[in-house]
Amino acid sequence: MTIRPSWLKANFFFLSSYFKAKFLPNSGDSTLAMCARDGQVRVAELSATQCCKNTKRVAQHKGASHKLALEPDSPCTFLSAGEDAVVFTIDLRQDRPASRLVVTKEKEKKIGLYTIYVNPANTYQFAVGGRDQFVRIYDQRKINENENNGVLKKFCPHHLVSAMWTPDHK
Repeated sequence: MTIRPSWLKANFFFLSSYFKAKFLPNSGDSTLAMCARDGQVRVAELSATQCCKNTKRVAQHKGASHKLALEPDSPCTFLSAGEDAVVFTIDLRQDRPASRLVVTKEKEKKIGLYTIYVNPANTYQFAVGGRDQFVRIYDQRKINENENNGVLKKFCPHHLVSAMWTPDHK
């Protein structure tokens, strides 16, 4: 059983369970980004007294949003990944903070995503993983969905290549 502080329950307005919550870097632990089963990506401004000053929805996936990826030194930008195969880039300095960065596909079939990570040595690059055996690496500056679905590199662990795999996991 998860015990949540009362300010967390009352102020975040998710319709269902949240999967990930991370403090944005260099925000003085006052800005919390969260994603949830209902597909919402929200940001909360916290006060020093553990009160939530405000919260706002910054993106909406069409399925669960499992993970967030933070840029190491940025208190304003982060990425979200969801089961709808979409990666959003979120920039809190913008009036409309979320932009669809890429839809992850394999031969025109959308691949739901469960994880995302920003390369700390090159924050333009990020990796995603999901409902198939591949890890895909993208470069935000070079995404062209008409060319290799925007993928910079695609990897599959050796032990998965030799295993029998089917899309319906049977």
